[in-house]
Amino acid sequence: MTEQEEIIEEDDFLADLLDEGIENQKFGGKEEIAWAPVAFDPVKKIASVLERSDSKNRIDHEIQQPYFGMLASYFANGNMASAKTMLTNEHVPSMQTFISFLAAKESIAKHHISVKERHNVSFDEYVVAFSRSAADSLERLFSIETGEFVLEEEKKTPVVEEIIEEYQNPLFTGFSSESLIAAHALKPLTEGYEHRLQFVNTIEEISRLIFIGQSAQFLPKKESSNLQKMINDPEQSLEDITTRVIIGLGLKHTKKLRKMKIEDAIEQYNRVLRSRFGYTQDILKQFEEMESKSFDYEDIAKDIVMKLRERKGLYLFLGDVLDDLYDEEDYEKFKRELLHFEISMYKKTKKAPEMNKSAITVKALKGNAYADGTLLNGLPLGTLGFYDGDEFRSELDGYDFDLDPEEIVLAEELEFDIENLEAGRRKATVINGEKYKHTKKGSWGYIVGKGRDNNHYEIEFHHIPGFGDRLPRNYADIEKIDVNIEEIDEEAVKKKNEEIEKITGGLLKEFESIIKEAEGEYAQQKQWRKELITSSLDTFRAMGIPEGVITWFFYNRVKEYRDIISEDALQERTIFEEINEFDEVSYANLAWKVLQAVKDEMKLIIRYPDATMAEKEYVNFKENLSEYVFKGYRIIEGQKKKFKKGQKVVLLEKDKENGYKKNTIAKYKGTHSRGGDCHWVNIEGYNVNIECKLAPVEKAFHFDEIFRGEMRAGAKVKLRKDSEFYGCDNQIPKEGGILKQNFGDGGRDALGGWATVEWQRGCNSYHERDLILANPLEKLRGAAKKKYDAAVAEQNKMKEEINNTLTALVKKIEVEHNEIMQEKYKMIDLAVDTLRSMGFEDEYIKQECYRSLNRNGNVYIKELFEDE
Repeated sequence: MTEQEEIIEEDDFLADLLDEGIENQKFGGKEEIAWAPVAFDPVKKIASVLERSDSKNRIDHEIQQPYFGMLASYFANGNMASAKTMLTNEHVPSMQTFISFLAAKESIAKHHISVKERHNVSFDEYVVAFSRSAADSLERLFSIETGEFVLEEEKKTPVVEEIIEEYQNPLFTGFSSESLIAAHALKPLTEGYEHRLQFVNTIEEISRLIFIGQSAQFLPKKESSNLQKMINDPEQSLEDITTRVIIGLGLKHTKKLRKMKIEDAIEQYNRVLRSRFGYTQDILKQFEEMESKSFDYEDIAKDIVMKLRERKGLYLFLGDVLDDLYDEEDYEKFKRELLHFEISMYKKTKKAPEMNKSAITVKALKGNAYADGTLLNGLPLGTLGFYDGDEFRSELDGYDFDLDPEEIVLAEELEFDIENLEAGRRKATVINGEKYKHTKKGSWGYIVGKGRDNNHYEIEFHHIPGFGDRLPRNYADIEKIDVNIEEIDEEAVKKKNEEIEKITGGLLKEFESIIKEAEGEYAQQKQWRKELITSSLDTFRAMGIPEGVITWFFYNRVKEYRDIISEDALQERTIFEEINEFDEVSYANLAWKVLQAVKDEMKLIIRYPDATMAEKEYVNFKENLSEYVFKGYRIIEGQKKKFKKGQKVVLLEKDKENGYKKNTIAKYKGTHSRGGDCHWVNIEGYNVNIECKLAPVEKAFHFDEIFRGEMRAGAKVKLRKDSEFYGCDNQIPKEGGILKQNFGDGGRDALGGWATVEWQRGCNSYHERDLILANPLEKLRGAAKKKYDAAVAEQNKMKEEINNTLTALVKKIEVEHNEIMQEKYKMIDLAVDTLRSMGFEDEYIKQECYRSLNRNGNVYIKELFEDE
């Protein structure tokens, strides 16, 4: 047999086998084979869940660690940012730590607990940090009083059914290598929970299973053992068990709540969160519905117009109705004109079209646009215009539109021969006209509505003596005591209305009915709004939500509350405004407090620091505080009010004339001609007129004077640290320069004489107050040196005492300041926790904090949310 024949025979044999198999499937054959399902395999189970995950959120595999990246692509899911941060960190944790981190972050996400951990910590350290954060959160949460209000939540029992996975089918083709590698990495963290794993279907559930298993070991032994049983019970919700672990860890790390039973803690936790979260989300939906059904006087008028069109086929030009309708007074005018038939009305006509025949837009063939493409917001339905058989010209703006005939109706204006409609109104005559600018005694008209309050009428005047037919004002508010009102002749009114009904075909009653119906709907809506807002306000208070958060909620989330309740019903400030009222955490503010303490306790006045002081400048300020003090001033007690020309004075209050600050030091020049508290002074070399109270001052210390006489040409000098030029010239060496002139040789100004200093890399000119001797001992000899040494010893003793006093003052101020800031941070925590408990997402809360808090409050917020 040839090779070709062998191949053909083998093919025939295989074909026969295939035919036999097909025949057996169709007709049974001699023997039936039953496929036994593959046994449950934890690795394959996890792989099947991973392959069902959403692939569009995969992390790029080109990340620094491709193995971790592959795992994260399946497992990170909602924690993409955290996974990427960890993957790109040079201190990448072990595989199990990485998985545990991601599982923990996924599991605690809904509990909104901030954990400020570094990414290279162990999982044990992470759990401790998380537990402490959970403890702080529980203490704040459990301090909330919810009253008796509890929003009932439907308990959902997990569906317990064993699932036959695809891999247990004999025809299963296999998993991808990536999912199998990831599953093998995850499997060790689920050991002991294989039974529960059979009922897990999502990555989120795997995350919770790992988090619970890894964290249970940190709980007390009894609770940990209890958790092991709960985990393997498929009827126990993994989400509920996760909450139990979080609360258990929190209770373990708080002295205040440590003795609380975990069941009681879970009940209180759920009571606070369910009541706040559920109610807030429900009430927000109702507020959205309320705002979508917003009613104002313009809406009532629109409703009346639409009802007239639907029921009576009458068209009112909306532009005429709504252009000047802003408030209740405008609405009353519209209603009055409608009931007196003073508004143009149109109805459809079947007459043949004529040139420039009146027409009204009633339909848009394209839904939100007309046949020619014009949008409805550019040409609203109900617009009056003219139609010449070809184009429609809007009376509103004069533009032409190429509308389809089906989109308009030809109309004719209704005309009624109605006169003297005043029969149904009360005539009013002014009897005290001198009180009013536009009316006189004897002026008369008709009451058309309530005036600005219950003590006034709004009167439409028909006659004002001395003005003929041209009235200075047709409508005015007149106090009731200033007019005589005629009684209504009921019979005359009834008779006149019957005549009007006959002429208008019963339209008057229809108008009155439609107005009453529209106003009734408005009243119902207004009452519903009021009840919704007032009840939500009361409920939020019953839930223990802070007043500042309630005020914020209404300011930011409820647009129309100001139309329903007065702002007096709410606290004046939002919680963010309360937080911002704490002392600003600026270094300039801290320095200002130090200087205030120096003034109050040491009776010294020294200059204020820069308002934009940063941390570096504050540190420099503290280091050189004694230098500021040694240049400070003390108020001279007992001097008469009259100041001497050239004497140093201090401003005791802010200058009204130019705005100079309180405690500014000036040189007195003389009294201003205006007298009083107006004076001429010299401030930093400028002669200015100020208006404020002054006090005489003298220098508190004279440390510089002992060697000032040696400060002349040839002396080696350095810049004083409190000089305005200190630190702003990089060419000035620290060791000093040579004084090339005596002061005054370089010129003079209001602050004294100038002299040039030669530095290593150049020259600059300075006043004497900017310089000190670099080394006084080089210039002093004999008696001068002895005098200098004695003075220095005395100064050093005094400086030591002053420095000790300053150190104590600064420490005291900083401690007080830090205590205030801790209170501020606690209030920020309260705001964040409360908004979280109401269901607001972290990203929204963070952005609201950034928008509402001052800069330093936002520094704390950044730290609070840094890992989320």
